[in-house]
Amino acid sequence: MHKKSKSRNTFNITTLLLLLFLLSNVQSAQADIVWNWSFGTESGSFTTTGNAADLAGPANFIIGDFQVSNSSIASNIGASYFSSQPDQGLLWDGSQITQFYRSSGVFTNGSNFFNTNLLHSYSLWVEAGAIIGELDDATEASIISQEATVTPSATPIGLPSLSRFGQLLAITLLLLTGLLGFRRWSV
Repeated sequence: MHKKSKSRNTFNITTLLLLLFLLSNVQSAQADIVWNWSFGTESGSFTTTGNAADLAGPANFIIGDFQVSNSSIASNIGASYFSSQPDQGLLWDGSQITQFYRSSGVFTNGSNFFNTNLLHSYSLWVEAGAIIGELDDATEASIISQEATVTPSATPIGLPSLSRFGQLLAITLLLLTGLLGFRRWSV
């Protein structure tokens, strides 16, 4: 006579439930949004808090990493940048940036990012509905100041997520595998 193994059945069900839980929560993981900026000869990107779903409506995004990928000044490309007034961010109305700020919103006239060698800084602000970008030298004299383009990238960085179809397919396969495994051990 063949005995049924309860521990194997329990393991299969527990594993199945754990995998289903993980799959159902993949899309809720927090990711950063990459924003591309450009004005004149200058361009780069910065990351903010949030995820793609947050772009659908009004949101307050905190700016993290600021990078320069093209510049009229070679030493700016790939240099490290910092903010002297932390918690810089931007307000988004669901379709466009309406404000850049620093010091957690105390100063609402723009965000500033300084090169670690303190030779150059970048500023972004909104003026009369247009985003302005500025590159300054160490004396805060403007090198370039003109209208800028700042757009969120289509694909936020962070944890990958499954499409709705991918989730349903994975869940169906897991259920079938679990049921077949349960049946095999219960016979």
